[in-house]
Amino acid sequence: SANERARGAIAQALQLTRANLEEARRSVLDLRAAPLEGRPLAEALAGLVQEWASRRKVEASFEVVGSTRPLPLRIEIGLYRILQEALTNIGRHAHAHVVSIQLQMMIDQIRLIIDDDGRGFDPALVGQNSFGLVGMNERAKLLGGSLEVGSSEGEGTQLEVIIPLELI
Repeated sequence: SANERARGAIAQALQLTRANLEEARRSVLDLRAAPLEGRPLAEALAGLVQEWASRRKVEASFEVVGSTRPLPLRIEIGLYRILQEALTNIGRHAHAHVVSIQLQMMIDQIRLIIDDDGRGFDPALVGQNSFGLVGMNERAKLLGGSLEVGSSEGEGTQLEVIIPLELI
């Protein structure tokens, strides 16, 4: 009967919803735990840079300026993901030989500066076509911060992510 069919469809929809919810919960937990693996932010970022550089055969340096301290988890994960995306972009497009990354820990803000000596680009032309830049910009915005891109053809690229910290 139509009633039974409707009941079956509803039961199926509920089952699907539960499965999706479970999946979403799992990915949120993964998101929280996976990238940092319980390490302090600076250590996790340094590990990411090292691993990427050895895989790509690129010379890369990472330094921390200021005193490190634990930050809200969403900021730590956001910065990790932004750096991951930036390195992916550099690997894909820049043909860089040297990459230097600096994490500046200040009282009122965090800055992540990513410099490469690659072939650069005109930021005005890339705009909406680079999912990498768009994604990094979105992540920075979600954290209440900003992404500044400095680049020109043949001149390498500098990305600066600035995340304001609420003063307690």
